Amino acid sequence: MKKKLLLIASLLALTACGGGGQSPASSSQASSSEEPEIYELLSNPSAAIPYVGGGNTGVNYEVFVYSFADSNGDGIGDLKGIEGKLDYLKELGVENIWLTPIHPSSTYHKYNVRNYFAVDPDFGTMNDFDSLVAKAKEKGIGIIMDMVLNHSGKDNPLFSTAVEDFVNNNTSSSSLKDLYVLSYDPYDARFNQKKSASVSYGGKDVYYECNFDTQMPEFDIESATAKAKHKEIMDFWLDRGVAGFRFDGVAYYALNDEAKNVAYATYLAATARAKKADVSLIAEYWLNDEASLANMTKSGMSVFAFTNSVSSVSQNPIVAQNMGNGNRFGSTAQTLMQGCLQQSSGKVLPSFFVSNHDQDRWAQQAKSEERIRAVAATYLLTPGNPYIYYGEEIELLGVRQNSPTDGNRRLPMQWVADASKDSARCKKESAADYSGRQTPLGALEAIKDANSITSWYKKVIAFRKAHPEIQKGSFVNLSPKAAPFIAFEVNYNGEKTVLIHSVFEETVKINLSQAMALDSTLCTNATSLSGKTLTLAPYATAYLSIQK
Repeated sequence: MKKKLLLIASLLALTACGGGGQSPASSSQASSSEEPEIYELLSNPSAAIPYVGGGNTGVNYEVFVYSFADSNGDGIGDLKGIEGKLDYLKELGVENIWLTPIHPSSTYHKYNVRNYFAVDPDFGTMNDFDSLVAKAKEKGIGIIMDMVLNHSGKDNPLFSTAVEDFVNNNTSSSSLKDLYVLSYDPYDARFNQKKSASVSYGGKDVYYECNFDTQMPEFDIESATAKAKHKEIMDFWLDRGVAGFRFDGVAYYALNDEAKNVAYATYLAATARAKKADVSLIAEYWLNDEASLANMTKSGMSVFAFTNSVSSVSQNPIVAQNMGNGNRFGSTAQTLMQGCLQQSSGKVLPSFFVSNHDQDRWAQQAKSEERIRAVAATYLLTPGNPYIYYGEEIELLGVRQNSPTDGNRRLPMQWVADASKDSARCKKESAADYSGRQTPLGALEAIKDANSITSWYKKVIAFRKAHPEIQKGSFVNLSPKAAPFIAFEVNYNGEKTVLIHSVFEETVKINLSQAMALDSTLCTNATSLSGKTLTLAPYATAYLSIQK
């Protein structure tokens, strides 16, 4: 295929810093040639902010408990089922498991909590939980719990007691009248641009805030009562040995009020760290704005990189792949990483991911295994704490489409391909109607297949573990405008390396501007280095050290 020659000119040296902004990329078209397009890396004069935080920077794995692994034959995933798969997760290389809510609840997803101090019988017992935490710890894996503290279930006794105390104006030290956002006035200013509903007690209508659902009343995060109760909840689970918390719906703590959301997240983070200094904390702050996401890290919590996930229509790995524009990912990733480090005084890095339980399956959109491999390497080789959504590593499929349920995004994990031999296979959520094809191998089969996507994930995670600079370094975007690859300069402890991911289906050549050495661990012989010119194969990852 004939290609035009594209030369990105007038660029500064790769390791330059200082100056007045990123050099503009310009191109000139030469005569037709059979040679691949040639690119030079951008230099970025912005000084990288170093990471000075401690704690875990490993790979995390989200388990949607209902769908992951069944241990007793009832078709519902449970804690014992997860315990039975710890060896698989250990082999994959994950260092923390995030469990979606395990508390008693009237729903399969358990996000409307009925009791914060118990385990739902569908999932097991408190003894099962303690056993999971202990067995995971033996394997070097921590358990991260979902903390749903913006709302509870309406059927939680805390809510009925709060309403009773509110109507009776109970002012005792044990009163819960201020625990939720309650009012007699349906037009209370606190409900402005928010959703509310009412409940009757003692012949009076009491209105309550409920932005998610009428069955999910919102806590009043400005009250001392809510702060005390949330501290009690976190202390209870930290005493049971959990490694940390994923905080649900942080943007809803005080809807449309970023300052109050950051302030309450700061309180929660400080409270948790007072109990466990090295606790892992992450906020589900679902915004497609790097500045607001970075601002949340002032709290001491990490944030999910929603701007680089499938939730974003303009700045994600998929768009970068489809358009051959790696700068889209590189520039937004750098903005978020540097913003988090700046806002947190170097103590907090973001958490990259592709999709989660509220989004369509990534493999459904990827269309090819090559693309899946490329994106996996791209996001798993980022600083901070990247997250894998269960089944992503075996190309599990599922898309909501016109279905009235997210169950299609939370389909059963496939442990062996033959369902009749898969004793841990769970049942679908009752309304899930996805009936398309699924993966050719189960997880236990795929991890033993050297050519599988699962083995690729394992290899990339192992590479990440072997390179602390990737886990904790400051990344500077080097991707030229409209380039079919993503390039970062990695700064760590005074050393610089270069990480490049192909996001296109054709070979490209890159002028590195200076001498480097290629680490071939994650690439085939089709990617090679000759002098200062890197030949990058389609969907390949190259890691280079700068020669002094």
